[in-house]
Amino acid sequence: MQNSQHPTFDAPSRQAAGTAGGALTCDTSKRESGIRLGNKATARLLEPASGFLTSFQLSAVLIASLTVAGCGRPHATVLGRAPEGQVRTILSVRAGDTPPQVTIAGVMVEKCPVAGCWFRVQDRTGIVKVDTKSAGFVVVNLPLQTHVTVAGRVIPDGNDVVIEATGMSY
Repeated sequence: MQNSQHPTFDAPSRQAAGTAGGALTCDTSKRESGIRLGNKATARLLEPASGFLTSFQLSAVLIASLTVAGCGRPHATVLGRAPEGQVRTILSVRAGDTPPQVTIAGVMVEKCPVAGCWFRVQDRTGIVKVDTKSAGFVVVNLPLQTHVTVAGRVIPDGNDVVIEATGMSY
C-alpha cells in the first residue's frame, strides 16, 4: 500500500543516466516505478524528526551524561595495603591521642631524593615523616604536592614520631 506523504526513490538505468554507477533521485510524483523504500518506518527516516530528539537535544543529553559519569571519584592507586579506618590529624598522632595503627591524609611535601624510601606528609595541623622501607614500596616516581592517604604504625623517634607505613593511596 502506497502512502502519498512519503517519497519514493527512482533508480534510473545505467544507460538512461549515462553514468557507470547510475544515480538515485527522489521523485515524489512517481509512485509506481523505481525503488520504493521497504516500509513506512524506513520512509519516515527521511521526514523531519517530530517525535525524536533534535541534534541540539541529543548533544545536551550526551554532554550531561558524560558530566555525570565524570563526577565519580577516580580510583586511587594503592601501594602496599589499602589504608582503612578513620583519618586522623597529624597533631593528634604527635600528641599520642591515637591508636598505634593510624591513617592520615595530606600532601607529600618532601621525599627521599635517592630511593624514595621515606617522605613527609603535611595536613592542616602539621608535618610527619613516613617510612616506607618495611612496607616494601617507594615513592620515587610520585611527584611532590600529591595528595596521599597513608596507613601505618606510630613509632616514637626521640621527641618526635614517625609513621612506619603499611600502605598508601594517592
